[in-house]
Amino acid sequence: TVVSLPVSTNVLRIGVKAVNGVGVSTTSNTALANPTTTSTGKLLTLTAVRPAAPTLKMFDMAVSSTVAVTDISKYIGTNTPLTLVGTVAATTLASSFSWELAEGVNVVAGSVLSSNSIRVNFEDVASGTASLYVGIKAVNCMGSSVISNIAALPATGSTATLLKLTAGLPSAAGIVVGSLAICSNQASSVTYTITMAAAKTNLYNITAPVGTTIVGGVMNTRTINAVAGASFTVNYPNGFTSVIPTQKKISIQSVNGFGVSVTNKVLTLTSNACTTTARIAKAPQVATDFKVIAYPNPSSGVFNLAIESSNTAATTIQVYDMQGRMIENKKTNTNAVEIGANYTSGIYNVILENAGQAKTIRLIKK
Repeated sequence: TVVSLPVSTNVLRIGVKAVNGVGVSTTSNTALANPTTTSTGKLLTLTAVRPAAPTLKMFDMAVSSTVAVTDISKYIGTNTPLTLVGTVAATTLASSFSWELAEGVNVVAGSVLSSNSIRVNFEDVASGTASLYVGIKAVNCMGSSVISNIAALPATGSTATLLKLTAGLPSAAGIVVGSLAICSNQASSVTYTITMAAAKTNLYNITAPVGTTIVGGVMNTRTINAVAGASFTVNYPNGFTSVIPTQKKISIQSVNGFGVSVTNKVLTLTSNACTTTARIAKAPQVATDFKVIAYPNPSSGVFNLAIESSNTAATTIQVYDMQGRMIENKKTNTNAVEIGANYTSGIYNVILENAGQAKTIRLIKK
């Protein structure tokens, strides 16, 4: 017998009677409800119900399997995989699961859509998307779990367990280290380092004054990954003047999949005639040679780092993925280091620092 209850309960009763030469056993079932019955047999009541609703969280497993992600500012427009996990109690009675994904959210190959955990990316989510929902339902033969989302903002008619994901503009870059006083009477090169990665930032768009060039860029512009210690080098020509015709500046724009920073980091330059006379009174400084070679590169296994330095100080090695996440941080006093055995396929930036000198190399894991 099928009845209509809030949980869509289905009830099946199986009965038995004892029989002898006198007659048949009788059992009163007047107390039974949902549904009532006129049977006088000894009854066994079996029920079937919809599964209970699961909870839902999302993780970037390359960063943490315990810290949930709800801000997707750095994931929009990228193929970085994240893992959605629906958690259910042992008494949930679910035999499978179904998923509700917003437009632009892609299921990563290998995911089983009937399971309680799938991998997704946000590569096709439109730039400027401030929020979206992903949802999960537990399923069995009686139907799917139902939950009220009447209080959800933005409003939705979904009855799935929903996880609201949000995104926003990146922050402006913070502290930048590098000389702003530029020689006007000789050509010079200055390296600038952005000490910390700006919040919610994937990339920096660098623009130097017209007439300068940025190493590795296009004329006076370059785009670099927003990682801690990100650096760029500007070549200034002989005769560079910081105030003619206008004040010369370097602009650093932060970028993520949502958009660009409201304000740019601006470095205001000055110029002066550089002389060498002051150096006569100073004790000569001994230059520190610092070289790094990575091989094989690309690699499907490990990378070997050959480090050469005339300084005996320890070398700091920091490895970042293309989302600016630090995945390895170590120090070494040896000149041969092996890294990357557990890296997933992708591109990585490695920053090595020794005695105040820094080198950045890019590794490709196949």
